[in-house]
Amino acid sequence: MSEPNGEYDYYPNIIEEGVTFPGIAIGYLGLIDGDRVTHLTTEDFQMEDPWSIAMRQAINKVNSDGWFAGHTMLELGIGDGRNVREAANGGKLAGIVGVDVDAYKIDVAEANLKSDSNTASLPRTYYEGDAVSVLEYLGMKQTAVPDRALMCLPQSNDGLQTSTADASDDFPAHAPFRPDWDHLGLRLNAGALTRLAEIASPQTETLVILSDRIPAEIHSLLFEQTGWQIESIVVHERVRQDFDTKLDWMSHLQDDGQRFFDETGLPLSIEEAVGRINAFDPLQNQAKLDVYHDVTVYRLKLNTDRLA
Repeated sequence: MSEPNGEYDYYPNIIEEGVTFPGIAIGYLGLIDGDRVTHLTTEDFQMEDPWSIAMRQAINKVNSDGWFAGHTMLELGIGDGRNVREAANGGKLAGIVGVDVDAYKIDVAEANLKSDSNTASLPRTYYEGDAVSVLEYLGMKQTAVPDRALMCLPQSNDGLQTSTADASDDFPAHAPFRPDWDHLGLRLNAGALTRLAEIASPQTETLVILSDRIPAEIHSLLFEQTGWQIESIVVHERVRQDFDTKLDWMSHLQDDGQRFFDETGLPLSIEEAVGRINAFDPLQNQAKLDVYHDVTVYRLKLNTDRLA
């Protein structure tokens, strides 16, 4: 075990019962008064992407119904802490648990939450690592998890890395979910939903954002097979596809002409959408042909009948 570094206790590898979870760190920031990250602010990040905006719209909607009141919240992919700050603004949170694969973003989240009057006095716990691996670890340690969760996880099978979790093949915890969900880009979501359902209390609910690049009936199948059911659809928005996120992995999927749209709202085929994204070169001074798709934020509750 390494010595505390002034902000949190760091465990570079956690080994339980012969299973190694690479890169997981447990942080109890706020318990030790340090100044290592006090200079970091949300200005270290670009403007919010459309997915984040949609999630924050959903947070505001459920907040108005008291969804967070008296609960500790878990965010898989805490990033810079903006979603937590939004939830705590009138949400009467009891505590915060954040998971992120990027230690730097955990530092930034803590700096922002420590400086916010709504979150500074709340107990805060951070886990650095892949979302599925962290949930497996919490299950093996029989650690209670919060009964309010947020998930905004990558949906791709191309090995991209983001602040929310790493969807690469480096994590053994993903293996059980590859056969059924890799080709749909939902491996990480399937793993996180499954492992959370296994360790959650019957009262647990979660907000999950999914792209309608994959049809809604597939979303429903995902929730059914991972132990959840839809309580409501909180937000449904059309967003612009990021040009730095490739779509080639979707080329093999059946195309109903309703996955993508152009700037006027007319449908684009998957082939056309892939072509537009691949043709854009950020180093060239060229006009972008935008691609749009819908996203949905679901409010889920545990399917207690299935888990009984």
